[in-house]
Amino acid sequence: GGWRLGGSGTYVPGEQGPSFGATGFAVSQLPGLDLQFSAATNASSSGRADSLAASYRTPISEDVVLGLGGSLSGFGKQGGYQVVAGFNESLGYQSQTFDVTQTYSAVPQSGFHAIGLTGGLRSAGAVGLRASTSLLISPASQTWRNAVSVSGRLAPGIGLGVTGTYQTSTADATWSVAPRLSISYGRRDLSFGLTVGYAYTGVVRGDVAPASSYSATANLGAGPFRVTSSAVYEYEQPAADPGAARFAVAVAAEYRPATATTITGRWSYESDTSKGSGGMEFGVVWKQRWSRYASTSLSYDKSFVGSLGGGVPSQHDRIALIGEFRDAGIEGLDLAAGYALTSSGGLFTGAPITHDLSLRAGYTLRFSFDTPDAVVGLFGGRKGGEVSGVAYVDRDLDGMLSAGDERLGGLEVMLGGARATTDETGAFSVRVRAGSYAWRFGAGLPADVQLLGEGVVRVEDDSTERVDLRLSPVATLEVHLFDDVDNDGVRGTDERGISFGRVIISGPAEEVVMVDARGNAVVSGLVPGTYTVAPDPAGLPPRYRPTTEPVDVVLRAGERLPPVSVGAAPPPREVVTTFSGAKLAVVARTAGTSVDPGGELAVFALVSGDPERVVARFGGQEVPLTNQGGRWVATVLIPEGMPGGAAELRVVAFRGDSSVESVVTVNVR
Repeated sequence: GGWRLGGSGTYVPGEQGPSFGATGFAVSQLPGLDLQFSAATNASSSGRADSLAASYRTPISEDVVLGLGGSLSGFGKQGGYQVVAGFNESLGYQSQTFDVTQTYSAVPQSGFHAIGLTGGLRSAGAVGLRASTSLLISPASQTWRNAVSVSGRLAPGIGLGVTGTYQTSTADATWSVAPRLSISYGRRDLSFGLTVGYAYTGVVRGDVAPASSYSATANLGAGPFRVTSSAVYEYEQPAADPGAARFAVAVAAEYRPATATTITGRWSYESDTSKGSGGMEFGVVWKQRWSRYASTSLSYDKSFVGSLGGGVPSQHDRIALIGEFRDAGIEGLDLAAGYALTSSGGLFTGAPITHDLSLRAGYTLRFSFDTPDAVVGLFGGRKGGEVSGVAYVDRDLDGMLSAGDERLGGLEVMLGGARATTDETGAFSVRVRAGSYAWRFGAGLPADVQLLGEGVVRVEDDSTERVDLRLSPVATLEVHLFDDVDNDGVRGTDERGISFGRVIISGPAEEVVMVDARGNAVVSGLVPGTYTVAPDPAGLPPRYRPTTEPVDVVLRAGERLPPVSVGAAPPPREVVTTFSGAKLAVVARTAGTSVDPGGELAVFALVSGDPERVVARFGGQEVPLTNQGGRWVATVLIPEGMPGGAAELRVVAFRGDSSVESVVTVNVR
């Protein structure tokens, strides 16, 4: 097992005396043991504050996680010292469709208790639903708050939502409704978003005033530029007073000409009639990362505060330069130094200027040591089994981890409620309770890969399993099954799809796909390779059979080819003259139903009644048929330049003054 330890220290000189601060933390690196501790202390001329906290999380089942935490806070001033203890607990359930979380926190010696329950749908579908309820108990009052939010997607990029609340306490009870509309657009380096909202708070009982609020936020991104703006107007109408209004507007802009350079600016204005004051602020910050280890930040801030009734506003200026150094000579040692000039009357007005110097040092120490069995057993760290391996993309599809395969670092893997993130080599390790679990993935999974194999792991107590996560690049194929009305094997502009027919896709993977009502189907997650697409004879309407040859396509990872069309139709009908006895009669057929100009077409006929001659007439030409053992045959040449479409081929038999004919319809492409 192992732990990661870290800490930092600060020293800030000031007019009232210096202040000192220190923080430290310890985080468990044991698989299956989510436990961490933190501590902090700060001392200045005004007093001392200390804190110690611990938190622990453990999965109860694949979808249920329990969290426990506690804290001790101490405050010292003028010779006295007070310690306050706190406790918190959470129990969360999460499935593919919804989640629900119960929380409880308390400061027993102060009489504060808070109980909460929240949950809702998790899917990003057309409709979203979230609800929450909470109860806050204090020595002086109790407050119960309930909220429900419903959201919907009207169209791509357009959303509509509404939130309703009801809150009752010892002193009053209120309700509110808040509709909102959002619009978003994003294409490559251009993005835009706009959200407008309105909220009204009504009163059920108590000495509070109804209130209205209007808000709007907008953001725009174009290449290296980003702009965000917001505006809020709130109005409160007491029963007898003129009321109070608050207005606030803010704009922020960011320019990032290079990966290591960021320049930001902000401006804001706020007025409040209930306070009779207003103010404006603006600032500029330049952040520069000079190397992997060194960065600086230079900022200028200015603010104005004044009375809405007039008068000269007060102003405040500040210029600050901060330098940060990571791994300063020693791995894990971080140093920061800052220098600032501030003035309550303005830096350039001759007002007094204050100089501030700050220093900060932090060191993160990482080492491993064996955790005593008694401690691990107390927290359940070694119950169940350990599953470890490497997550990689099998580019050559040989089923083995080789030098040419891509190892997936930074991939979140989930098994049986346990989570782990792969390192830069793709390695991971998770500890889960005994049982059978399926792999799931979170952040870091490329969009064009999927897990190969069944993906189910059986874990026993005290077991160690080696399971490599073999992922494969995948591609997408779109197919169309059309009704080949003219039996020519080519999809015409007026030939529609065959509803709910089936298509066979065979290759590295075998798929039998049912098309939709328009004959279309999109097949995702196919392993790259050569596939053959053909209609499924067992999945076609009665009397239909394929009219196109199987189509071979080559799929590559991340590539989406044009739709592949395959056709089917019932057999073509032949217009014939039947015969019986010794009467002159002829029945004709052709070797195919579709021909190309300049090509040849074989013609066959059965003739009774001892004909003197038999000819085929097509495209302005007449070709004699020869008798070969009772079957008359000929080869007809299709004229060059013959227009496309349906054409009639006539086979005529002659005897004396009598003649009969058989007609066959062919399609000229």
